[in-house]
Amino acid sequence: MRKLFDRIFFEFPSNIKINYYTEIINSLLFIQKFNESSVNLSKIAKMLKKSNERDIINKNIPISNNEFGEYFRLEKRMDKNKIIYSLLTVIGL
Repeated sequence: MRKLFDRIFFEFPSNIKINYYTEIINSLLFIQKFNESSVNLSKIAKMLKKSNERDIINKNIPISNNEFGEYFRLEKRMDKNKIIYSLLTVIGL
């Protein structure tokens, strides 16, 4: 079975006090409007909305219950004056 990996980066200045997690969700919903890949970003955004950031960071979260083992992973790291989130999606082909 082949797997397709996709990664989206979100970079925020650490000195701005906003809810980064909410900004990521809103960005995913916007990107989905123009998304041509087979990754359902709106489904991931809905899953993020239902979850607490602490419960999702650095964990593989299943996207669907099919035999392909599709999942996403939201990672977070600090880099000098930035907070960087990366969203990795893995879908089976």
